[in-house]
Amino acid sequence: QLSSGLRINRAADDAAGLAVSEKMRAQIFGLDQAQTNASDAISMIQTGEGVMDTVHSSLQRIRKLILQASNDTYTSQDRKYIQDEINELVGEVDRISHYTEFNTKKLLNGDAVGNISSNSNQLLTGAIVGDKVISADYSVTVLKAGSASNVFGTVGFTATENTMSTVDIASGSELHIMMDGKTSIIQLDASDTLQDLVNKINSSKSGVQAGYTTVGAENYLTMTAIHSGSRFNIGFGNDPDGAASKLGIFGGNIDSEDDDTVAVAGQTYYRFTSGTNTQISITNISNQSIFPTDVAFGVSLGVFESESDIFTEKELSNPIDYATGAADAASAAQLSTSELLKGIAIRVDEDLDFGFYDVNTWNPATDHYYRAATPNASTQDGAGDMSIASTRLYVRDNRQVFQIGSNEAQTVTAAFGNISAEALGLTVNLQNGGFDYNGRTKLETGEVTGDFSMNISVMTKESSEEALKIVDSAIDRVNTVRGRLGAYQNSLEKSVDYLGIAYENQSASESRIRDLDMAKQITEFVKQQILMQSGTAMLAQSNIKPESVLNLLS
Repeated sequence: QLSSGLRINRAADDAAGLAVSEKMRAQIFGLDQAQTNASDAISMIQTGEGVMDTVHSSLQRIRKLILQASNDTYTSQDRKYIQDEINELVGEVDRISHYTEFNTKKLLNGDAVGNISSNSNQLLTGAIVGDKVISADYSVTVLKAGSASNVFGTVGFTATENTMSTVDIASGSELHIMMDGKTSIIQLDASDTLQDLVNKINSSKSGVQAGYTTVGAENYLTMTAIHSGSRFNIGFGNDPDGAASKLGIFGGNIDSEDDDTVAVAGQTYYRFTSGTNTQISITNISNQSIFPTDVAFGVSLGVFESESDIFTEKELSNPIDYATGAADAASAAQLSTSELLKGIAIRVDEDLDFGFYDVNTWNPATDHYYRAATPNASTQDGAGDMSIASTRLYVRDNRQVFQIGSNEAQTVTAAFGNISAEALGLTVNLQNGGFDYNGRTKLETGEVTGDFSMNISVMTKESSEEALKIVDSAIDRVNTVRGRLGAYQNSLEKSVDYLGIAYENQSASESRIRDLDMAKQITEFVKQQILMQSGTAMLAQSNIKPESVLNLLS
C-alpha cells in the first residue's frame, strides 16, 4: 500500500469500495475531458465571432457609401465608382462567410446550422439555411413554373442604319435598366451599333439577357430577365435621356400580359410581358407526429407562392389556398407551431421556369420562337394548373453540439448562423444558361451570360434608398448572430469554471475511497519498525551475559 499509495490495489482489499471508486473515476475522467471540450468550443466560437467584426466594418462602410451615393451632388460616373467599391465589399462579406473555418469546418455559410439536399438537382437547384432548421424529409411539387419578363423593341435597325445616332441617341446618353429595385446604367455612344448595345447590356450584369431578333429586313432589340418572376420585371427607371423611348422599349407594367402590342412583318407581338409567379406544394413525409399530413394533392403543409423562383422563409411561412390564392391562416398557424420549413430557402431550377410559354411563331432559319399576342393552344402555358415535377427534399439539423458534461445529454447546442451575402440580402445569385427573350433557345446574336450575382445598387437615388434598407437589415442580422455567439461563449466560460470545481471535488472524494492515508500508514509503519528494532535490541541485550560467562570460563 505504501509503495503504490493506494489503499485498494485489488478487489479483495475492498470490493464495495473498488466499485464506487471506479464509477467515480469515470465521472472524473469525463469532467476532465468535458473541461477540454468546453475550452475547444470557446475557441471555435471565438473564431466565428471574431471575424464578424470585419463583417460589421464592411457593412458600416457599405452603409456610408450608400448615404454618399444618395446625395445628388454626384454624377452617374461618380456613383459607378462608389458601386465598384460596394461590390468589392459585398464580395468580401461573402468570402468571409465561406472561408471562415475551424478544424476545416465552415462556420458562417450555413453549414454549421443545417444541411439541405435534393434527389433532383434539375428541379431544385439550391437551398440555403438561416439560423435554425428541424431535421425532416419533404416532398416538393412544382405546381406552376414562373415566367420571365420580356421586352420587344419596336424600333428596327437595318444594315445601313444600325447605330444609335440613327434613332437620335447622342454620345453620353444613359440607358437605365431597373430590376428588383436595383438600377444599372449603360453608357451609350452615338456610334454604337445594335450589336455594341447588346454587348454592353450583357456585360453590365444588370440581370437581363439582351439580343436582337431579325424580322424581315430589320433587327429589333429584345431583352429577357435572367431571373423569373414578377419581382424581376424589366424597367427603365425615369429614362432621363429618353434612350429607352428612342429604342422603342418599355417595362415595369404589373400586368402579366400588357395590352400594348406591336405589328412587325405582319405578326403581332407583345411589347412587354411581366414575369409570373412560381407555385410549389410541400408535403411532410418524415415525421407525421409533428405535423400529420396526407400525401394526396392539396392536403400538405401548404401551397406556397413566390414572386421569383426563390422561396425564402418569408414565403414558406405564408401558405395560400390553392383554389382561391388567399392566405391559408390555418396552415400558417400549424407551420408556426411545428417550426417545419423554418430557416430554409428553396430555389426552383431556372431552366424549368423558362420552359413553359405560349408561343405560336417559329422561325426555322434561326430556330427561334417568338412571343406572340395570340397564344397557341397546343403549347403549355406556364400559368396552367398542372403538376410539372416532384422531388424529395432532405433537411438535417447541423447545429454544433458541444459535450460539456461527463454523461449523455449534457450538451450545449450552438447555431453559428448564415452571414453570406445572399443570406443577408446584399446580393441575388442568378443561374442562367443564356436564354433568348421567350425562354426557349439561346440568343444566337447576343452573348451567352453565365451565372453571376446581382448586388445592391446605388446607381440612382431610388436604388440607394432601397439598398439602405437592405444594409440596415443585414446589420441587424449580424448583430443577432454575433450577440448569440457571445452569449454562448459567456455560458461556456462559466461551464469551464464549474467543471474545474466539480473535477477537483470529485477527485478529492474518490481519493478518500481509493487512496491510502499516508500519515496514518506511515505512523503504523514506524510503530512496527520501532517495535521490531526494540525486540532486536532486547534480544541482543539478553545474549550479552551468557557470552560474558563463556568468555571467563574460556
